[in-house]
Amino acid sequence: LPALADPDETGEYRSIQKFPNNCLNPAVEPVYETLETIVGELCDLFPSRYFHVGADEVPAEAWQGSPLAARLRAELGVEGASPLQAHFLTRIQAMLRARGRITGAWEEAAQGGGIGATDAYLVGWHTVEASRRLAAQGYDVVAAPAQSYYLDMAGGAEWHEPGSAWAGWSSPQQTYAFEPAAGWSEGERGRLLGIQACIWGEPMRDHGAFDRLVFPRLSAIAETAWTPTEAKDWKRFAAFADLMPNLYRQYEGR
Repeated sequence: LPALADPDETGEYRSIQKFPNNCLNPAVEPVYETLETIVGELCDLFPSRYFHVGADEVPAEAWQGSPLAARLRAELGVEGASPLQAHFLTRIQAMLRARGRITGAWEEAAQGGGIGATDAYLVGWHTVEASRRLAAQGYDVVAAPAQSYYLDMAGGAEWHEPGSAWAGWSSPQQTYAFEPAAGWSEGERGRLLGIQACIWGEPMRDHGAFDRLVFPRLSAIAETAWTPTEAKDWKRFAAFADLMPNLYRQYEGR
């Protein structure tokens, strides 16, 4: 869609996944006209109050070769990509608020000035501390720290364990024992909407590896979400863990 690009932009930046120049330019006005249409149609299709807009992993070099972006930075009196992203997301949040929606995004939406905390929730993922920091800033939060709740991370330190390791690893028992709001103040706990398990499956080619990564950690995370801390019992949980893959597969495709 060349109409959504700055025609005079030069140079190239790449996402962490190595895609070139893949971020919508906040300084190109047709971008907002297009998103008004897309947002409107999606809101008509889906009645949920929540509308997640992503906003993670924008490269620091984004739009550095765009004259339109340079002009917008000068008008706003800012430097770098994060304030431009915040400007962009604030306009998207206004579109969604006008349609009665709550804007969801990853934690990066708080950077560069950030979107408004009213009518928004953010997902903390970089570190265990990130979610608490967002709550302290007044955002409603979904906690998804990669160190404990990213299921594509390995389930053990052994070399033969499948999964990634950039955020570390977490065994089923460690995942079960993890308390996402440990050490939070009462006010910060009031901002915790819930927790979220994530798995990125692009490199997975083996169903057995997927099962080993997901089970029983997915159920351990679910129990943390639904069960009071004082009622959790690892020995009870572990006794049922071997049944869980069979239980889930029984309902595949239904």
